[in-house]
Amino acid sequence: MPSIQPIHRPQGATRHVGLLGDRYIFRLTSEDTDGAFALVEAIVGPGHGTPPHVHTREDETFVILEGRIEFTVGDRTLTLAIGDTLFAPREVAHHFRNPTERPARMLSLITPGGFEAFLERAGTRLAGPDDAPPPPGDQDIARVMALADDYGVKILSPG
Repeated sequence: MPSIQPIHRPQGATRHVGLLGDRYIFRLTSEDTDGAFALVEAIVGPGHGTPPHVHTREDETFVILEGRIEFTVGDRTLTLAIGDTLFAPREVAHHFRNPTERPARMLSLITPGGFEAFLERAGTRLAGPDDAPPPPGDQDIARVMALADDYGVKILSPG
């Protein structure tokens, strides 16, 4: 019998975390997939995003669901729109931001799983989909910087 069983996670059964003013919704975690991957939805507010960073342990694949997100991966800068997909391999510097006036949504497939624990520890647990994430602030950057090394992430510029 396989160690991983089928999982159905209804909309209301997801965990929500606010970090850097954005919402991260844990669709599947490494706990669900026996460490194989995590699937996280991000709702990125206007002008929000991540500082430049490098993952040493995992690859990330992003799929844009709504809006536009500007990514810099290595020396390339791309603006992705609905339906676009981007693979960001480990050991390659990257960051993203929402350059528009409206929230954008994307899925992030993290392989292998585990990095979602960083998001949860660095962020603020939200009660649910109606609970707004706290605005970005210095406390977010301080938590990100303090935890990055534990998760094999190199922050290249705090923002």
